[in-house]
Amino acid sequence: MKEIVQVTLANPAVIQARHCKPLTAKASSSRRLWKVKERDFPVENPKGLELQKGDYIEIEIPAKEAVKSAFLLFILPLVSFLLGYFIFAFLGSLLQALVALALMIGGFLVPFLLHRLGRKEMLPLILTKLSLEEAREGLNCNMGCPGCGGCG
Repeated sequence: MKEIVQVTLANPAVIQARHCKPLTAKASSSRRLWKVKERDFPVENPKGLELQKGDYIEIEIPAKEAVKSAFLLFILPLVSFLLGYFIFAFLGSLLQALVALALMIGGFLVPFLLHRLGRKEMLPLILTKLSLEEAREGLNCNMGCPGCGGCG
């Protein structure tokens, strides 16, 4: 999955970026209602591109890593719950539900524990640095969005 983002912090150790696609009116009003802020996220620069704050870059999240992360976050806890619920059916309904719930919580803890035990965090990879014109074309911008500056 490829995406165009804007660099918000660029020093040799850390590069942070932010999405700059304009939000629809509905999404924008929902974000204001729930006070959701646009957040910066770290990206990996394997090519060592010279970047400055405000540059536009194309990033990629490898599909294999996205599927693996989605499995760990969503499918593993669900499967843990269902296994616990059906395997421990002989325990009685209350104990059965508690065991299934405990296994589901354990399924949610697995990604956290893997991260703590040293599994390398997968970051989006920077593919290329884009000019302002390329970024505008890639974003299909035709309306101004706060913080982006690409639309003009």
